[in-house]
Amino acid sequence: MGDGSPRLHSKGKGRTPQNGDILALNLDSAEEGTASENGGAFQQMQLVEQQVRQSLMFCFCTSCSFRHTQDSYIQSRSTAIESIESTIAELGQIFTQLATMVAEQRETVQRIDADTIDIASNVSGAQRELLKYYASISSNRWLMLKVFGVLIVFVSDPLSTMPHT
Repeated sequence: MGDGSPRLHSKGKGRTPQNGDILALNLDSAEEGTASENGGAFQQMQLVEQQVRQSLMFCFCTSCSFRHTQDSYIQSRSTAIESIESTIAELGQIFTQLATMVAEQRETVQRIDADTIDIASNVSGAQRELLKYYASISSNRWLMLKVFGVLIVFVSDPLSTMPHT
């Protein structure tokens, strides 16, 4: 088996790697209690345990890191949802205030509309009264002109009938 092909043991898993990257456990020597060429079965078992621990620690740390990342993501989403919730509550209050203001404005607009109708009827009534007054003044003018004309005639006549001295 010195031809470079992997060597398989009769018990346990393992291949002897060419580059030394993979740790193989020789169960035959561990059961017999004899030392292997790498420093003994006990050392081999310790190396395996150390690698298992490191692998478990890596998995645990990766899991914790993932869990921490996931927790921070959930926390940030929770904060965002609470912010949206408070914004929606504020918008609800604003719309309630707006509805109250619109109701108040409706009453004001209705009063203004009623006042405008009253003003229009008052203006037309005032116009009628002004026309009546103008008509009465116009007829009185003619009367005053007639009276003034008669007075001029009477005043001018006595002067013409009076003797000249």
